[in-house]
Amino acid sequence: MKDRYLFRGKRVDNGEWVTGSLIYHDNIVDIHCESAQVGVCKSAPFYAIIPETVGQCTGKKVKDTLVFENDTLKIKRLDEPKMISEGIVLWDGYSWQVELEDGSNVSLGYLFINIKNYDIEIIGTIHDEVQS
Repeated sequence: MKDRYLFRGKRVDNGEWVTGSLIYHDNIVDIHCESAQVGVCKSAPFYAIIPETVGQCTGKKVKDTLVFENDTLKIKRLDEPKMISEGIVLWDGYSWQVELEDGSNVSLGYLFINIKNYDIEIIGTIHDEVQS
């Protein structure tokens, strides 16, 4: 479960997403080296991060892609193909939840325990720019 302690954020200089260890210093938020391991990345780069975009990894994967806080998920029940929901991954202080469009929450853990009943796709983040 080492991925659970990764963070992701958008770089200040170019808006690219980076993943690694989260570091706060002098009112600045940095992410230290991609695929960081504690105590290993002495020479890896630091990236200044837009604080509002920081999200922690949930430790879960969808189709080999890590799920992070603030990701937008598309959830389809396989037994009811017309039943499609979208939701935002969030931490409620106790567990990872997916806040659905209707305002209800479902446990991220529940979805993954019952993954055979769902088709789950990461379709973006709450920080994606709206395309017009």
